[in-house]
Amino acid sequence: MVSEVIVASMKEYKSGFSLPGPLYSHPKLLKLELQHIFGKEWIFVGSIPEIPNVGDFITFDIGKASIIVIRA
Repeated sequence: MVSEVIVASMKEYKSGFSLPGPLYSHPKLLKLELQHIFGKEWIFVGSIPEIPNVGDFITFDIGKASIIVIRA
């Protein structure tokens, strides 16, 4: 269960350090992040200087979705 992973991981947490590994790698937590964070908010994938000319493009993956941004 996801809540058990979170509780167990936070018991290992030390202030001033990064979060415990399972919080970054658990598949169910990733699914929740994709649904509740990345699926509901604008995501910055690049800036104009990265695609300066017509036809230039950048790609970005979020979960299973691939995004292509093309300069028109």
